[in-house]
Formats: sequence, C-alpha cells, structure tokens
Amino acid sequence: MSDSRLVAFCIGLDIAVSAEATSLFSRYAVDMVPLASWEALLARADVTRAGCILATLNSQSDSGVVQAIADLQNRSPLSTIFLAASPATRLIVQLLRMAPVEVLDWPVEAHRLESVVAEACRDSIARQTEAAQSNAMAVRVSQLRREELDVLDLMLRGKLNKNIASTLNIALRTVEARRKRIFTKLGTRSVAEIAVIMRQFREGAPRKPHFLSRQATTPSAQPVVTQRKFV
Repeated sequence: MSDSRLVAFCIGLDIAVSAEATSLFSRYAVDMVPLASWEALLARADVTRAGCILATLNSQSDSGVVQAIADLQNRSPLSTIFLAASPATRLIVQLLRMAPVEVLDWPVEAHRLESVVAEACRDSIARQTEAAQSNAMAVRVSQLRREELDVLDLMLRGKLNKNIASTLNIALRTVEARRKRIFTKLGTRSVAEIAVIMRQFREGAPRKPHFLSRQATTPSAQPVVTQRKFV
C-alpha cells in the first residue's frame, strides 16, 4: 500500500454497500481498508494519508463517533462520509461543526456517493497540503534567533531600519545584517510576504465546517466521469 495513493477507510458497511464501495474505489485506484470499528481506525498509523472515511451511522455507532472524529482532527487530513437512514439532526449538526463531514441519506442519495467521495478526497488533499505548509512555516520561523525576532517584530510594525536601530540601541549595519538573515531563513523577498507567513503561522488557516453543499441532485444531473481519478 503506497502512501502516495489515496486511501478509503470503511467502517461498519453492510455487504451491499461494501460491494458498491469496492467497485467505486477500484475504478479510481484508491486503497480501500475495511475496518470493524472506529477504535481500529484510531489505532492505525496511516491515518495521516489523504483520502476519506466511509462509515455507516446508526444507533449502535452514534455514541463513539463524535469522540473518534474529535480525536482524528489533530492528526489526520481525512474527510468523512456518513451513510445513514434518517439520521438525528442534532448529531449531524454536531459533526458538521467539528470536521469536514458529509452525511448521505442512504440509500435515497446513493447516486451522490461517487461525487461526494471525489470531493472528500480533494478536500483531504488540500488539508494535507495545508498542514505540510504550516509545518514548513514552523520550521522556518524556529530558525530565527531572538535578536532576529526583535528586528522582525519592528519590521512588521512598519519601522524603518534607522528607527529599528534606535529602538533596539544597535548599529544600523547590525539591523541590515539581521534583516538579510531573516529574509534568507524565511525564504522571502519582502516584508509583506513575511507578514502573510507570520499571520498564517500564528493564526492558522480557518477550517471549513463541511466540504460539500447540500444542494439536491438527481441521477440524471450527475456529470459523466470519463477520467478515472478523483483529483
């Protein structure tokens, strides 16, 4: 199983749904991993891969699902698709607020499965990329020394070199040398670019509450997929 391929973790699917999912994922070369429980998913090391979770939502699984989704948020880019017949509205709202989640009324919305899985995988890849970029930013920022951070703070306030030198009681050449090191370590060319990096590093990008609109679709309205890949 290659980490470069998308993965679909499937939890609690019945025989009919499992067969449909197997056919779908095989067409798109997605690694399908059937699991017996959410606990089994949480115990896996490869939840850091991009892809999706396809799970049945019912009265037996409701109790542990919220905690499992919460646990996954800090370490996994996976988006989740729940299949449920008349699921509880309160639970759906709670899940949507926590993570990128879609709930399909099953089997009424069976025709939407392919498009929803595709969107889930795209969203997961975007989240994985975002996390990698955030980690890269953290590494670059961690390379700055204390005295460089002092200069950077004043740079971001719009201070000129001579004002920075006066404020920190250091030579103008020292300010210029530290500015140069800051640009080199952060891989940037302008203060504006640094401002963007620092804002993203400090605040993080906002997370979408869910990844697909709930606009009604019909089987006839579904686009014809000619290229067998999700992304």
